[in-house]
Amino acid sequence: AALRALVESRLGQVTPLVQHIMSSRDVAAYFMATIGHQALESFWVILCDARNCVRSTHRVAVGST
Repeated sequence: AALRALVESRLGQVTPLVQHIMSSRDVAAYFMATIGHQALESFWVILCDARNCVRSTHRVAVGST
């Protein structure tokens, strides 16, 4: 719980999802729809369970201008 709070407060918000990730195309489609419009480059991590269901996403870093 403490680690999750740290990640949420310092590195981005956790976005719970209900979709399944079957390929890199699925990942690209999700992120293009949600962060594709942003001007700055960012690095994200997707957390999946054993059935490839997305449990959450975390923004790890954001580029500078």
